[in-house]
Amino acid sequence: MRVKAGTRIGDAGRALKQHGLSLINQGDIDTQALAGALSTGTHGTGATLGNMASQVVGMRLVQPDGSVLDLAAGDTRLPAARVSLGLLGVVSEYTLQTMPAYNLKEVLWRDDFDACMERHDELAASNRHFAFFWCPVPESRHLYCLADTSSVSNTPREHDVCEMKVMNITEDAPYTRADGFEKVAYSSEIYPIEYVPNFHELEYAVPVAHAKQALREVRDLMLTRHRNCIYPVEYRFTAGDSGWISPFFEQDSVTISVSGGPGIDYWDYLRDVDSILRQYGSRPHWGKLHFTNADDMPRLFRRYGEFVALRRALDPAGVFLNDHLRNLFA
Repeated sequence: MRVKAGTRIGDAGRALKQHGLSLINQGDIDTQALAGALSTGTHGTGATLGNMASQVVGMRLVQPDGSVLDLAAGDTRLPAARVSLGLLGVVSEYTLQTMPAYNLKEVLWRDDFDACMERHDELAASNRHFAFFWCPVPESRHLYCLADTSSVSNTPREHDVCEMKVMNITEDAPYTRADGFEKVAYSSEIYPIEYVPNFHELEYAVPVAHAKQALREVRDLMLTRHRNCIYPVEYRFTAGDSGWISPFFEQDSVTISVSGGPGIDYWDYLRDVDSILRQYGSRPHWGKLHFTNADDMPRLFRRYGEFVALRRALDPAGVFLNDHLRNLFA
């Protein structure tokens, strides 16, 4: 599928449906433009599924002098460009690998934290998609407008619980159960979640082997030192990919994200979360808050030096740099 870079994810999904096709995977927000989402490493969930940029098999980039650079499958620069923060040119068009249209069956329920951890590996391995929100207090779910799943809960608790979700490809015809916690629909109609706007988010990709321990430490931090920080913690799986500065470069990962409301001073909380996650070699989601600095980059990204060299070759005057990117990639 060839698509203009400014196309919204949801619009791409609706167009694909008309042609009997689907995106291989997508995230839980579909109002983003493809260029912003793909260039920052946006992802969905699925232990065997890469981020959205891993579906890119071709790109068109406008260079600083106005010339056009076309990258096709097999071009050694394409892996660098899939997740590039706009540093290699203005993306004007993508060619995406798609697949035949499919329906997804979504099932939601609630478990307490320990039960979720006990089933963690099994659920990740036995479902195409598995994710959850950990909610420290009952009010947490309201901050993301998550459904009240008490009627399908495996626990009487309403705090320290996980709002669970699995999704799998099915041949079933579309339906929605009366309570809304089980449904089947076309893929791009299942993936999105409608969030309340205006929250700030930090998200890192943690190597999957360390993800459960990292989450336990973040949970302990929120239940002890930062008890006023009650936004849900989102936990999702993403397979490794070949993007040189992708958060998932050659690393199967779990993304752990924490949030807070606008106007609230919660920087100490974010720094404490960063201190926990960075000890496991975690990498930032480039479209969200992070504390990664230039000294971190060679350690986190094996091909960082090559990426910087390519950026300098394509944009020697630094036209596509801003203050933030200059500190990381100049």
